[in-house]
Amino acid sequence: MYRGRIPLLYRLSDLVFGFLEDHAEAQPFEMESGCENDDDSSPFDPREVIAPLLYPSANVDRYRTLLISHVSKAVISFSCSRSNKAALRRNVAAVLRDLGHNAAVCRTKWDGSGGLTAGNYEFIDVLRSDKRYIVDLDFSGEFEIARPTDLYNLLLQILPRVFVGRSEDLKKIVKLICNLFNDHLL
Repeated sequence: MYRGRIPLLYRLSDLVFGFLEDHAEAQPFEMESGCENDDDSSPFDPREVIAPLLYPSANVDRYRTLLISHVSKAVISFSCSRSNKAALRRNVAAVLRDLGHNAAVCRTKWDGSGGLTAGNYEFIDVLRSDKRYIVDLDFSGEFEIARPTDLYNLLLQILPRVFVGRSEDLKKIVKLICNLFNDHLL
């Protein structure tokens, strides 16, 4: 039924987790997704679970707020090249470097094995002292599928088109999104 795009959830999740574990100190992570389907009278609203991770208050991480501002301006200035994702990534990374950020386009590539198809994934990696920030210019697009359900569309609407955040936050968000998709859509 979901052949074609659903495995991307697992590929993206595996890719991000593998990359972060290979390149950063992994910290134990216990997630409370709020995905249990208690038989209470209130309907499940995924926005309550995902939104706090995607949109923390601005004063929590001022550098992230600054980075979001710079990324947004760069994406707007290169909106004419939006269809060429590789060029857009390179241009946004160049603008970030010009603004003093330690930014580079990173590409990961993996071979297929054991149900995981071969593929690649590109993103902008921004380093600041001991923190790593990931910039994905088509974050919500990574989760698009053919013939989505209403709940799936609701989840997609919550996701930002452009993600800017710490690698640890991305790991939590991808894991949470995959759990939500599995618990409520499959």
